[in-house]
Amino acid sequence: MPLHVALLVVPKIMYALDLWFTPSYWDGSNNLQHGSIGVAKKLASVQCIIAIAITGAMRTTASNLLEVHANLLPTSLLLQNTCHRAIVHLITHPKTHPLYTLV
Repeated sequence: MPLHVALLVVPKIMYALDLWFTPSYWDGSNNLQHGSIGVAKKLASVQCIIAIAITGAMRTTASNLLEVHANLLPTSLLLQNTCHRAIVHLITHPKTHPLYTLV
């Protein structure tokens, strides 16, 4: 799969992510991670398949190594950046926008 196909697939996966995804975070009191962990793991496996297709590497290659060579962000950062971008977009609406009062 060429790089431009992967650039089309990732935005389709991330569509409306900010509505239903809760970014994962570590609770300071214990070792449990909170948030949409199951969804993040499934999206990480999809991104690994995309990285394998871009680089032409073997399936047993580590995901983080594939992401570096394919010039892709790690899945956790990609998900957090998408949610952060949506929050910043909502916060910067002008006062006349209908969503301004809700945010």
